[in-house]
Amino acid sequence: MTSQIEYNIDNVDIDTTFRLLSTDEYYKEKSKSVNLPIQKIDEDYYIMNKVTDTLLFLCARKIGMPRITLSTYKIVFNRINLFEKVHGSILSYLNPLTKERENKYITENDVYSHIGLTTNGNQVEKKDFLNNLIKPLLNAKHL
Repeated sequence: MTSQIEYNIDNVDIDTTFRLLSTDEYYKEKSKSVNLPIQKIDEDYYIMNKVTDTLLFLCARKIGMPRITLSTYKIVFNRINLFEKVHGSILSYLNPLTKERENKYITENDVYSHIGLTTNGNQVEKKDFLNNLIKPLLNAKHL
């Protein structure tokens, strides 16, 4: 059983990690079965940005880098970039013009703007990260 992701984003700008919800959006989000975290600050409700949520998941579970710091953000980005090249984008959005879902890849700026993010994930050495990334591909029966 996988443990719940614990995190701290207090040192990341709230405008990066959350966005203000209108009253209608708040009730619509509360009715969903899968919710992004919602915080109440004073009388306003804020919902976690999907990029922040995705970075929390990747840092805690997939890339072996549980923290984003000034000295590690480029390594974090490089690991995410490689992960997305192998497995595809985790994020997508609905293009308002075409009404089609489109991939949204994590950018270096996304990672940089989240410096200060920490999770309860385990730090993994580069060699082990690469092995974990490639192992499922090597075990694929269709190769």
